[in-house]
Amino acid sequence: MSDNISKNDDGHIVIKQFKNNKTVEATLDLDDEVLTGIYSAIRDLIAHLIISKGKWEGKVQRSVMRVVKELIEFAEGYKYIKGKDKKTLAMLIINEIFTKELEESELDDTLKELIRAGVGYVIEPALEIAVYAAKGNIKINKKKLKKLCFFCDVE
Repeated sequence: MSDNISKNDDGHIVIKQFKNNKTVEATLDLDDEVLTGIYSAIRDLIAHLIISKGKWEGKVQRSVMRVVKELIEFAEGYKYIKGKDKKTLAMLIINEIFTKELEESELDDTLKELIRAGVGYVIEPALEIAVYAAKGNIKINKKKLKKLCFFCDVE
């Protein structure tokens, strides 16, 4: 956790933003309607993981990208917190929602552990890469790409 993002005793997420030289504190309830898209994406991902028996590959990857997209769009709404805190917020939300969804499910404990492990091993790095790419830090060498994919029409 960071000094600006935390979870209080009531289970709410507390977000401190610095706005116009003032600290503004916002509270986010995990049942808040603003998280509907993230919940939907996570439930879809869990459904794919159940089908794949906890393997984070194949069609599951599309669901991972949807979760990452929803998280980034949500975190971007907090204009006055730093990128590191946005990542902390996104990971706190994702971990809390996954925990809640898995606790309420009747899944086998082994499958639950495979899903929990994948959050750190798959979603967090995917989130970092997406943020890195969104900042324009990934450059694609189109000449090398043409050599690798001579069937493609790369401009």
